[in-house]
Amino acid sequence: FGEEHWQAFDKLIEKESGWNPYVCNSHSTACGLGQFLQATRKAYGITVESQPNDQVEAVIKYIKDRYSNPKEAWQFHRNNNWY
Repeated sequence: FGEEHWQAFDKLIEKESGWNPYVCNSHSTACGLGQFLQATRKAYGITVESQPNDQVEAVIKYIKDRYSNPKEAWQFHRNNNWY
């Protein structure tokens, strides 16, 4: 992604996890920077214990696969309160 996507990426991660790679949702299996559910973590090759840099790489791949770029992912999140 280009520099023009940083703000949207930052907002998305801030909203999901507050940039805390260890945070988990007590009501679901969502954990980590991108708050991936267990199935999504498995699909992107990370675990709850994955290092922050690996989590960021997984979030980037997920965004590319599902939304094309962070701006589109952030817009979807704003409209749906998830991404």
